[in-house]
Amino acid sequence: MGFSFSDPNLDRVLSHIRVRFAENQRPHYAIFKRVSKDDFEKEEDFHYAKVRQPIVIEDLKRFNIEVVLVEKYSDITDILQEVYRSLVSSTIFVSTSAYDYAPWGEHAVSSFMRKFGSL
Repeated sequence: MGFSFSDPNLDRVLSHIRVRFAENQRPHYAIFKRVSKDDFEKEEDFHYAKVRQPIVIEDLKRFNIEVVLVEKYSDITDILQEVYRSLVSSTIFVSTSAYDYAPWGEHAVSSFMRKFGSL
């Protein structure tokens, strides 16, 4: 969190990761605030940033980084809360340990729990 994607050191690290794990890259996400005219004093600075942002977004795809654009920084809290809720709801531990598997038997219970845990 908090890296500038214009940092040459980060670019170097990401390049090494891309080469080393070419076939096994996980998706990554970056949250950017959409360029807004209100963020700039000069029209030319706004225009430059507006043209540059989609180029940066496209460039990050080579590192398997998908950019999520927000209108205001406070939107990031909502996104992170949703990610958290999603992770918590999909990480439930299912155990097949039991003292007695009656009346179904150990094989049937284990099979059911394996299927249940994969949902």
